Amino acid sequence: GLAPRHRAAVILRYYHDYDYATIAQILGTTPTNVGAMLTRALDRLRVALDTEPSPLDRKAVVSHED
Repeated sequence: GLAPRHRAAVILRYYHDYDYATIAQILGTTPTNVGAMLTRALDRLRVALDTEPSPLDRKAVVSHED
């Protein structure tokens, strides 16, 4: 149930381990927007999976100094 750009950001970050700058370049946006997309995507996935956020998940999204 993710928007295509959100799904792409998640795949690029967590499957391909790209940093925010690289993802931003691929998606034609800014690293800050990549962080926002990942936050929204992970929140939506948590709701879909009915789970609580982990402190480690939140830190991984907020920290975009790779």
